[in-house]
Amino acid sequence: EAARHARRLEEAEEADRNQALALVHDTRTSLVELRSGCFASCERDGKVVVATRPSPCHAGSKCVLVYTASGGVLQGSSQIRLHCGHNGWRDPQVVEMKKQPTFDEGGDVWCCEVEVPDAAVALNAVFSNEHGTYDNNSEKNFNVIVEIPGGEGEAHW
Repeated sequence: EAARHARRLEEAEEADRNQALALVHDTRTSLVELRSGCFASCERDGKVVVATRPSPCHAGSKCVLVYTASGGVLQGSSQIRLHCGHNGWRDPQVVEMKKQPTFDEGGDVWCCEVEVPDAAVALNAVFSNEHGTYDNNSEKNFNVIVEIPGGEGEAHW
């Protein structure tokens, strides 16, 4: 009787282990898919267009998102809005950005503070101006990597 009970316990533990491994695999696959096309900062023509401070930004905390309109379709705008979400545009929001003074004449730099959700692994962003013109990175969006708590190494998984 004791041997049969021990065998059932081992089988149950093995089933739990296999289920956990499958869940880790699915989560890692989802993470890779959500981060496809993501960068620590986004560049256009060799210049940084979108960046975060800190870089990378961290899940569950605030960051400053910086957008450079210079050389893009929103250059010279008097108002810019950030349209952002996370993990494939979940929980979309619109945030008014503030123009920043720069040393560079013609510098067109905007920023705003963003609350990065706990579950975020990627921030998705596009920008618009007062005329309804959008900068969506040639329909690729601006996708920024978010650092997850505990890191991404084997110890985390």
